[in-house]
Amino acid sequence: AGATAAAAASRPQRSRQAGRGRAGRRVATVDPPAAPAKVGERKDLGAILPDCPSTVWKADDIDIDQLPEVAETAPLVIDALELGEKLQSGREAEYFAQQREAIMEQLQRHGAILFRNFGMMKDAAGFRAMYEALQLNPCLDPIHTSGLREMVEKKDAVYEAVNKPSLAQHFVGLHNESTFVKTATYGAFVCFKPASEGGGEFIIADGAKIINGLDKDVLRRLYERKVRISVSNLDLN
Repeated sequence: AGATAAAAASRPQRSRQAGRGRAGRRVATVDPPAAPAKVGERKDLGAILPDCPSTVWKADDIDIDQLPEVAETAPLVIDALELGEKLQSGREAEYFAQQREAIMEQLQRHGAILFRNFGMMKDAAGFRAMYEALQLNPCLDPIHTSGLREMVEKKDAVYEAVNKPSLAQHFVGLHNESTFVKTATYGAFVCFKPASEGGGEFIIADGAKIINGLDKDVLRRLYERKVRISVSNLDLN
């Protein structure tokens, strides 16, 4: 089990289409946050987190034979070491604030962004500074009542991903960070430290590309029968 942390988040716009891999769902988001607070002035978010927006299914009248081609796939890698003058030393928060619109547009096109070699997201406070600079609202994890994810940094609304010794030999199948009832419009994930006993890999897949690659007859049967799959855990023992 790893030490990956996540903050369920919703973007401050209304009636946005969910991200790639979540086609067929539309969510309404909560109001935008105030301007990012300085690190020393951080509010305790844990006691005031709203529910994530309700999931609104929009899966009618999809033409399986006319699915759009996937021109750009996920994830897009943004490496701090390759940004040059765009990223000045010690000013990563300013970079995210200044590049917010471009980053969010890239996220819409690619479905996921991997930020590599940044220094500020090494603890919960820096992670929060990043998602606030991008104006992402934290909300209650849709499965927060399941006991699978503990809020390890309550003040900064950071959950720990599933970290149970009993599941150490389980492979968690590909899934979206949503439920039939609630959906976080966006999710931000970070790894503060490597898994202590091996494993801990974090797999990202492009849902739109997977769907496009499926046999059309199989996909049509799944669609017509309204098959919904939550997640499948595979025991590696």
